[in-house]
This record gives sequence, C-alpha cells and structure tokens, in this order.
Amino acid sequence: FSTVMAGSDSAPLFKECLVVGLQRNSDSTLRTQLLHHFAPEAGSGPGEEKRAQAYVQFCFPNLEEMQHATAFPASESFTYTLTEDDGSRLFGFCRRILHPGSGGLPVCLCVLSKRQWFSLFAHVLDIMQLNYDIDAFVAPFLKAAHAAPVPLLPGATVVVAPWGPDGQQVFRLTTPEAQAPRVTSMDFLFERLGIAGALRLVAALCHESRVIILARQSSSISQVAHAASALLAPFQWQHVFIPVLPAAMIDYVAAPMPFVVGVLESHRELLASQPMDSCVFVDVDKGRFRGDDTVPQLPRPYRDALYRRLEALKHPRNGPRWDARSVSTAFSDFFAELLHDYREHLNPNAVMSLRASHAEAERARRGEGGRPPPGGGVSLDALFDHAAFVSSQPSSCRAFLEALRGAQLWEVWLVDAALDSEYLQPFQTRVLEASARLAEASLGGSEASRASPSTRARDTLTSLKFMAASHAHNGLGRSP
Repeated sequence: FSTVMAGSDSAPLFKECLVVGLQRNSDSTLRTQLLHHFAPEAGSGPGEEKRAQAYVQFCFPNLEEMQHATAFPASESFTYTLTEDDGSRLFGFCRRILHPGSGGLPVCLCVLSKRQWFSLFAHVLDIMQLNYDIDAFVAPFLKAAHAAPVPLLPGATVVVAPWGPDGQQVFRLTTPEAQAPRVTSMDFLFERLGIAGALRLVAALCHESRVIILARQSSSISQVAHAASALLAPFQWQHVFIPVLPAAMIDYVAAPMPFVVGVLESHRELLASQPMDSCVFVDVDKGRFRGDDTVPQLPRPYRDALYRRLEALKHPRNGPRWDARSVSTAFSDFFAELLHDYREHLNPNAVMSLRASHAEAERARRGEGGRPPPGGGVSLDALFDHAAFVSSQPSSCRAFLEALRGAQLWEVWLVDAALDSEYLQPFQTRVLEASARLAEASLGGSEASRASPSTRARDTLTSLKFMAASHAHNGLGRSP
C-alpha cells in the first residue's frame, strides 16, 4: 500500500533486495543459493543474471572460511559498496541470521540502495529478521517499502503498510537528520586503531591511497571502512570501495588506481600472491599500519587541536563511548579551519560561468531546452588558484594541501563548493565561523608570538603523543 505525497522523493527507498542462503553439497561443502530476489526495476538476460550473482558473492565473501565452521553467529551485520556504470554508488546493507528452518546455516538479507542511510536500513533489516518468512512477510513487506513515498525533509517518517493503512502491521522508518553522520557508530574504529590510527587512515583516504583493510571478521572491516569514509566529510570517496572483498575478486588489489578494499584474514596468503604497488595496509585486529610513510599526515596545528578534542570524547558521562555526531563534528571543524580561506582563491568570473553552465545542463537534463556548454564548461585551473592557496597557508600545512591537487575527491568538492551545493551548506557555515575565529585571533599578532609557553608545551606534548601512538601502530607482523 502506498500513496503519493507532496514533498516526497520520486526515487524509491531502495533498488532491490536479496535473500541468500547456504546449502550443503553431497561432499558436505557449502554453496550459495538465491532464495528470493526482489528487483522490480531489473531487466532480464545474461547481464542481469551476472549482476545478481555478483551480489550473492558479496553476501558470503568468506564462503571458503565457512566451509570448516561448525557454528555461526546468531546475527552479523556488514555493508558493501559498488560503483554503477554511471559512476553512482550502490550500498548493500547486509544482515546474516540463523533461523529454525535454515538447518543451522546462516541466511543473508541484503538491501541495495542508492541512499547511504545506515540507521534506517538497520531498522529495515531488524524488521525482516524479527518477522522472517519469505512468502508470508518478507515479500509483501519489500513490495510495500519499495512503493512507499520517501519524504524530502530530513528526519521524516517513511510509512510502510504491507497490508494497507488499516492492516495489523504498519511500520515507520525515520530518515536521517540533515547533519547526521553517515554511520551510526565510531566505537570500533577508535577502539581498534586509536586516535592516531584513525587520523592516519583519514589522511590516507584524503590523498586517495590504495588502502587494504585486513581483519578476521567481515563486520570488523565494514565498520572501520565506513566510519573512516564518513570522517572525510565534506569530501566523498570517489573510487572503488568494497569493504569486504570476495576471494574471487582478489585481483582488484592489483588495480592501478585508488581503492579501499577489505580482505579477510583467511585470504591473506591469496592477497600476498597479487602484484600490489604502494598500498597502505591496515590490520584491524592488531591495530597496525604499514605503507603510509609517504602519505602527508593531517597538518599541525589543526591536527593537534583535533587530537585533543577527540581525547576529550573518550570517557563521556552518558551515551556512547565515541558519539558519532561529536566525532563527525570534530573532523568537520578540522577541515573547516584547514580550508577557511579557500573562497579567496576562487575566480569570481569562472564561478559565474560554472554556475551558468550548470544551470544550462540542468535545464537540458529536465528537457527544458537548455544546452550544455561545449567542452564541459570551466576548467579547474581557471576556477581555483591552487598554487596561491597553498603558498598562503602556514608552512606546516602546505605539503598536505599540495598533495590534494589532482585528487578526485578534492576536485569534486571544489566544484560543488563553487556551485553552493545544498548538501554543503552546513559545512560552508562552519567555514565562515572558522574564518571569523582565525581572523579575530590574528589581530593579536602571529600565532607563534601569541602562544604562551604553556600553550606551546601543550601543542608539543600533543604532537609527541601522536607520533608515539603512530609508532606503536607501525608494522603488520608478517607481510601480506
């Protein structure tokens, strides 16, 4: 049941959903079995079958390891991300469960959506798990959820009524708030890698390194990968992002391009057989790093302030140990201070031209007669004076900012910032606030002359703590 509502998004809540089980062969080995596939927008043919089989692989990326298991967790959640042909991202929210009819083998519920709404889809998976019956519940629930109007306003309610508004069961799902972090928990990232390790991982992502995350459990990899990616905001990772890589796709790690992939510990030897170049390795279980020696770290003095702020979040009186909103706000403020004067290096004429080109392209997309400019519009060099921007910054920041040149996440953000994209408005407010704070502070003279001996000692101590913690995280033991 659904009704069309004013102010609702025309795109469905999710794209498709799979229920994937396991069966034992005559030789007792395990194989996957597609139990249910809800895909109302999918076509037919070999291409669609191949795509569905790829989704099935991501539901059980550790199938080889499971062959010898005698017991399985009652419930396990993880997420993966794929890049579509048009460059858009598709998120797979997965929950592996045990139920009486599965013969002791797990069943994976997987919802695929363009929306990176972790909390909402965790609720969807909760509902499916608690009412698991493919024919009697899962199928009608998915049909109703796919048809349900999605409100445009953040923090609104999506009403799912499988048997009509007067039916016995009506479910209400809440969309994320406008400034809510893109993940629901940061605990695992900071507990396993520590503050210094989390900062190093974010620095590697900022510079679009090839990042390989190793752990024994798929849920561990997924939590770390998605939490670190969320801390990039206002930037967004633009390349291959597969938190749990199936063994059959291990050759992805040899790709000559940036990526974030997770590899299970049981596939370490398989990983070692691949030709890998300049990769950053993160062992989640040991909290160790290797390969990021040449990656510019987050720059001082902003990093020192961020480090102290995160330390203060370690032991809150109430709530989660690492509150996701507080952590995300701390990183957002860090980037706002680092980029506080970027607007001074935008070319006003190029910005106007870019906005005019964008408006024409939007009109053309809507079929209103607009014509996109030949050649794609304004070049990035004409839009932004990167060299002047870098040279105007403190010497401690220049290496980090210079290394951003050419990074796709930086270029995409810069264009969106010049267009005043709506999703960046909260961050743009932080930039203005940071710029005002720094301008007020500069009235008292240079930073070095204003800093008291106690302030300088505090900053030095913070930097030493970061370096000591980083040194403790170095090395992966036996190399992959």
